[in-house]
Amino acid sequence: MARLTMGDFEFEIEKKAVDTIMVAFADSQGRLVGARLTAAYFMSEVLGSGMPVPAYLLATDATGQVSSAYPIADPESGYPSLLLRVDPATLFRMPWQPGTVGVLGDLERSDGSPMPIAPRTILRRQAGRLEAASYTATLGSELGFTLVAAEPALGGNHLASRSARLEPTLHRMRRAITDMGIDIEGTFGLPGPGHFEVTMRPGDPMQICDGAVMARNAITDIAALEDCTATFMAAPGDGGVAGHLSVSLRGQRGGAPLADRYGEAGLSEVGKAFVAGLLQHAAELCLLYAPNINSYRRFGTDPFAPTHLTWGEDNRTCAVRVVGSDTALRIENRIPGSDANPYLTAAATIAAGLDGITHQAKVSPAVSPAAEPLPTSLAQAAAVWAESAWVLETFGADVQSHYATMARLEIEAAGANPDLGWERERYLDGC
Repeated sequence: MARLTMGDFEFEIEKKAVDTIMVAFADSQGRLVGARLTAAYFMSEVLGSGMPVPAYLLATDATGQVSSAYPIADPESGYPSLLLRVDPATLFRMPWQPGTVGVLGDLERSDGSPMPIAPRTILRRQAGRLEAASYTATLGSELGFTLVAAEPALGGNHLASRSARLEPTLHRMRRAITDMGIDIEGTFGLPGPGHFEVTMRPGDPMQICDGAVMARNAITDIAALEDCTATFMAAPGDGGVAGHLSVSLRGQRGGAPLADRYGEAGLSEVGKAFVAGLLQHAAELCLLYAPNINSYRRFGTDPFAPTHLTWGEDNRTCAVRVVGSDTALRIENRIPGSDANPYLTAAATIAAGLDGITHQAKVSPAVSPAAEPLPTSLAQAAAVWAESAWVLETFGADVQSHYATMARLEIEAAGANPDLGWERERYLDGC
């Protein structure tokens, strides 16, 4: 089903098929937050002018608690508001919620400037830098998740099995996501009990990431309605669950600048430089790819999760996998986990690849045994991110500081020796 147009939306309100509008944005964790409004109020007061929302909604941890460690949530700041300006192009149906339509928006400060730490703003800035370099990107996304039985504790038989009894729930998810206007291939079972993914068909970066957070919201809500839990934890039990992202580029005159049928693994010099940029900045960006304490358990338990900064042609053990050829060639970033914020992983991937192209970076030999390891803990990833001059230059001081604070709060909450039980209690419903 096509995305909901403004004309369709107004018609459904007029015939009273829609009476509630969920106005939302993605927080720092990648969760949708906002408010449900009456259709009349939305049309008269919010659609054109926007809606004030508390800035502290960007200052929440994995459990949804607000922390005064962020400047925007410091009591001395008075807990100011931001303006959530609706993007009508993001209108989407919510078929599991009768009479309800959702819409996403962008956050602005009091002076009308974009809120720099907002995930959608971060992606828009990096996509803009790519366009300024005369490239456009097409992204493909794989949304991994785990279905868990009604009891909150994992383990034993609580992880749902990939059996026919789950198909009604998965069918309802597929139908809802399709009705939302999100173009997906389907749902696929993954290694490990209860592990699945929804594969989105490639498209514009912002549209893909909007669709990803919308789909995550649908999956979470529908699982609850089906008396189970869908979690986006990266390693909830046996194995791990990823959030792979694939990229292809087009130049000003079309074509496929990443590809050369005679090049190594089908890559052009531009393609090799893009891969080199991904690998060169992977450690600095690991905080965005793996944002939680639990994220790093995936790298040790999932044989398909990379542990070193390697690349290879159609090689699922590598951090970067090159797939396809000619105009169908795509570069897959396999580092992100299912708990990563889609906007941030897309922004990080674009920024790193573009930097490689800009500086004509040289790629290492494929599947090199001398490759550097990825960070093995959130503390290590946070330190590299916070100390990176490139992160500061590319994303800005506000973004660098905000997400370093988010990591620090998780590290402090975990204490010295967090176990899987603590991680499940903290992340099961929040990721």
